[in-house]
Amino acid sequence: MKFQLVGGDTAYFDLWDLDDGSFKLRTKLWLDYESVKKNFSLEVQASSAHRITKATVIVKLQDSNDNRPTLENFVVIVNNYE
Repeated sequence: MKFQLVGGDTAYFDLWDLDDGSFKLRTKLWLDYESVKKNFSLEVQASSAHRITKATVIVKLQDSNDNRPTLENFVVIVNNYE
């Protein structure tokens, strides 16, 4: 079986055929949740002998905490009453 990207957001992804009849989808660019584009659509075509079929693959980015928290103008006030 052979797989290939035939439409959609192909500028962002590569498709690699694996020897076991499956494929691996890999990113060409660093995808960042903070960017404007968070959803990607791809059209994948699978072919074997004389049969061809297509499927739509949707990739949705999820947010992850990739930056350490920072505190600006942080003041600690301690009141010690006895």
